[in-house]
Amino acid sequence: MPAYLMAKDLILHIIGQIGVDGANYAAMEFAGETISHLNMDERMTICNMAIEAGGKNGIIAPDDATIEYVCSRTDKRFQAYQSDT
Repeated sequence: MPAYLMAKDLILHIIGQIGVDGANYAAMEFAGETISHLNMDERMTICNMAIEAGGKNGIIAPDDATIEYVCSRTDKRFQAYQSDT
């Protein structure tokens, strides 16, 4: 993704392709090299805006950056889950 594009541009492009009801109250999972290079704010933006596509929620599998982000904000134990697909 070019440096001048942001996560909101990416999700708006996806919504433009599938429409505002394209997710039909389904979970939208985002993955791939582009997603793995996004910072946490950008990942949260994409997941939050999945609702604008008619989705129930947006999901990005936790990676090392996600674990580091969470660990830097809490000392409580947690379990990270991965998709089964």
